Amino acid sequence: MRVFIPSFGRAATARTHLLFPNGTDYTYVLHSKEDAVWYKKNTTINPKRILVTNLPYGHAGQRNWIFDNLVNKNEWFVMADDNIDKLWIVQEPFYSKPKLNTEPSG
Repeated sequence: MRVFIPSFGRAATARTHLLFPNGTDYTYVLHSKEDAVWYKKNTTINPKRILVTNLPYGHAGQRNWIFDNLVNKNEWFVMADDNIDKLWIVQEPFYSKPKLNTEPSG
């Protein structure tokens, strides 16, 4: 599964990629080469995982560009914000249940 992370202005604090297991195919999608210079200074981001679109600033354009240029028809992928602190998943055996009780107990 590929993960696309559109980002702007978070070169020093971008951290979403750190939440995924090693080997995850993630890409930071940036607007300009100037942005990329700063993101490459973040030593936790693999510079080979930075892509520049040269689009005007704005998330909608970046997201549409990803859909149009990076994702194949019927392909599963994840698009994530650049500032996610935690990911939560539902563990088995609960994942397979059709409905979960989310009301606090007690």
